[in-house]
Order: sequence, then structure tokens, then C-alpha cells
Amino acid sequence: MPLKKFTGLIKFLKSFYANSIYITSEEKEFSIYHKEIYNKYPLKSHLCDSPVLIVPLINDLGTMKIITDIAARMSFEDGYSIKYFYVHAAIDTTITKTGKLAYILSQFLNYNHFLVNKLCKVYHINRKDVIFSNYLSPGFEKPNEPKLTSKKELLEINYKNIPIGELIFDTYLRFRSMPDVDLSDSSLYDIIGYFKKLIDYWQIEIGSTQINRLLVPYTAYHHWGIPAYTCLANNIEVVTFGSFNYVFSKPSLSHPYHSKNFHSYPSKFELVQNKEEKINLAKDVLQKRLGGAIDAGTSYMKRSAFSDSSDDEFSPSENTNWCVVFLHCFFDSPHIYGKSLFTDFHEWLVHILNNAVLNSGTTFYIKEHPNALKENEAVIQTFKNRYSQYSNIIFLPGKISNKLIASKKPSAVFTVYGTVAHEFAALKIPVVVAGDNPQSMYGFIHKPKSIAEFDLFLNSIGDFGLPEKYLQEEIYEFFYMHYLYYSSKYDTSNFSKQLDLNKGIINLPVGIPCNDLVF
Repeated sequence: MPLKKFTGLIKFLKSFYANSIYITSEEKEFSIYHKEIYNKYPLKSHLCDSPVLIVPLINDLGTMKIITDIAARMSFEDGYSIKYFYVHAAIDTTITKTGKLAYILSQFLNYNHFLVNKLCKVYHINRKDVIFSNYLSPGFEKPNEPKLTSKKELLEINYKNIPIGELIFDTYLRFRSMPDVDLSDSSLYDIIGYFKKLIDYWQIEIGSTQINRLLVPYTAYHHWGIPAYTCLANNIEVVTFGSFNYVFSKPSLSHPYHSKNFHSYPSKFELVQNKEEKINLAKDVLQKRLGGAIDAGTSYMKRSAFSDSSDDEFSPSENTNWCVVFLHCFFDSPHIYGKSLFTDFHEWLVHILNNAVLNSGTTFYIKEHPNALKENEAVIQTFKNRYSQYSNIIFLPGKISNKLIASKKPSAVFTVYGTVAHEFAALKIPVVVAGDNPQSMYGFIHKPKSIAEFDLFLNSIGDFGLPEKYLQEEIYEFFYMHYLYYSSKYDTSNFSKQLDLNKGIINLPVGIPCNDLVF
């Protein structure tokens, strides 16, 4: 055997052993955690007609700790029989195809009998209770998918009455590591074909198995989105737990996203008791955030976007109109709130920069996202190179404090759906968004309904102020509903929520039924 092939075989066998057989010391310790959970919530004897809760089986210790905790509690409270579907955790790799043998071997590492048995042993699961898999080995040959003519056509893909266009789009951006969709990329059609194959599988399995509730962290991308969307299409309840902004949420066909359904914020707030107390609570937390504190809603940030920093250098001219465009991570889901004026963040930025070229009298500061994936750096550099000749287009590093920016009083700020929308609005700085976003039901931001209307704002920076319907109290109402309100009975005044998917921490309050914690 040639040395290269022998080396490759050894590498594969090591990967197989590490992935599918070897149990780490951390995984062995899960037994203690499992025992504690089921001492707290002992399994009831399930009858043959027990309702079925289906949850992920994933090679991620932290997530499985949380899933075990929630599933045991739901089973204890409502008599669910717990079943599992296998999810391949390491799908966040570039979708590429090398040689056929290497491709087949890599797919074998993703899903094999030994791996599933190992996971069952680690998490104390009966093998017969793993009834589905959300990993199907995609074919090596190119699927026979019709070529798309536009990104809009991609977004509108509907398969068996399941709207999967947004899921496909976001999956491509994230796992192909591309800032924009390339309609000529064969990997895009691999993804489309895989989505359809996976939906066919779930439709068949759901049709032959009684399922009453699906529990998943999110509804984005294909590993969570396909089970969630297919269950919703079959009138099966879906519960998500992966957001900092709620304990549990129930998506619906009209709002299949794991984000809160912001359309209901005003009507839900109408039912809230002690409104003045809630407004004051929101005002206090928001003012602390604007002062540099990190709260539950921004705990994903490495440091506060409003922190003080003596190292920041930012001195816009006082004699010109200027705005700040706050970038998003190009590879993050652009469709977690619904429709947008632009198909993705890349298209949005290109449109703004091309407009800036024609508006030399206005300075456009482009602030990088402080918490973006590393792959963004190359994309930003491409933009810097392309627009380097225009003195009114200036890129700012993500570390520059928003507090410093706000203190300089920009004429306007632009975002698609970022937190800066309500943060800068609270500081009485005009904000222009670009589609559905958590603030959509309120009047404190500018919400153009078309690209033509969006351009009116781009072309008149300095000539418009706050919206006519701007009310400071609405900002606090929004902030309370989005960050502090969990359900009709509970909010941050009842308990302080903790969620850490890496460490496997979720502090479900004692004595409160899970159903009472659903947004």
C-alpha cells in the first residue's frame, strides 16, 4: 500500500475511534448529572397511549444536558414518553466534494451504528428510543435540481406545502461560508436536494409515528428547521429553548422562527399587570446597558458595545451630515424575523455603499460587527479595497464603543434588525431598518416598506429626524416585552434566567410548570 494511502487510512481510523467509540472523561461524568435530574423528576410508568415528546440526540454534551433536564421535567409534568432523533452536530463545515471514497468515508464518520450506540451509552438512552435521524447521507452525484434565476426565487421555494426557501438560503450562507448566494454553485443545489430528501423522510416517519411535541433549541438551518417546519405542517406542537429572550417559545406556521413573535408584543403588554412598574424596570435595565453593562439580552457579546474605551479614535466632522451603518455577521441568519427589503446582509451593504458613492456630501461610517465570525474579515477587506477611492466611505473597527459614536450625534444609523435600533432610538438618534425586526410594531424607528422608500432615507441624511410617532415610553415597552417578559405569568422579576449551551446550564425555576414558561 502506498505510504499516502496508508497514512490516510490511519488518520481515518483515528477519527473513527475518537468520534464513534472513545468516551471522554467529561462524557463519563454525565452519569452523575443524569442521576441527579431523574432523582428530581422521576420517570413515570408510560402507558401505550402516553403522549410522545421527541428530542434531539446530539454529539454535544452541553446541549444534551439541557435537553435531558427539560425532557425529564416535561415527562414528569405531563406524562410524556421521551423519544429521540439523531442530529449530526459537526455540520458547520464547508460543503465540498473531493474524491468519492473520501466523501463516503467522511459521511460514514457523521453517522454510523457505533456512533449512535456510543451516544446512547453516554446519555443513558435505550437504543430503541432513537426512532428518527435528521442525518441522511447525501449522494455523491449532483442532484437533478432546476437552476434558479434569482435569489428571490430561492427564497420562495415551497416543497410539499413547507416554505423552505429561507432555511436553504441561511444554511447555504452559514455552512458554505459564503457572504452571498451564488446561484451557479453546485453546492447550493446539493443543499436544495438534501432538504427535499430530508422532508420526504420526516413526512413518512411522522405519518407512521405518533408524535405530540418536538423540543429543539432553534428552528434555523436544516438540522433544526426541517424537523420543526415539518412538524408544524403536520399540526405537531414545537417548543424551542435556545434564546436568551425567553424560557420556552412555541413557533407557528405564521411565525416559524425561534425568535419571539414580536407581532404580539403590544397586545400582550395590554394584559400585563403593573405596567408602570414594568416600564420602570425596562428603563432601568436599558439605561444600564447604554452605560456599558451587559444584561441577559446581550450576554452573547464579548464586551458591551457601549463600554468606555480610551483607545477608541472617532472624530467625525461637525460640518457635514454623517451616518453609521452597523454591519451584521454576513454568515448569520438574515431571515430569523421574516421578510427583508434585501435578500441578505451582503446585498444590503452593497446597495448602501453604491448609494454612498453618489452622495459625496454625506459621510458613511461602516462599523464592523464586534461579535462576527472570523470569516467576515476577508469580506470586509474586499469591500475596503473596492471602495477605497471614496473619501466619504470610512470603515470602523467593531471595537469602537457605541457610546462614543452616540455622543457625536450621527444624523442617522442604519441596521437590518440589530439591537442598535432601539438603543440609538432611546438616545434620540434616527434609526432606519430594512425589514421585519423585533421593533416593527412600534413607531420609534423608520421602517421603509420598499427599496425606493429606503433610498429616500439614504439620499436625505441630515434632513429627517425622529419618526412622527416616536414615543420614548414605547421603547421601554418594547424592551420589556423583548428582553424581560417570558410568559403571561413570569418575567425577570420572578426569576433570573441562566442559559449556557456550552456548559449545559438552564435554571428552570422550581415549582413552575414548563407550560407556564412558554412565551
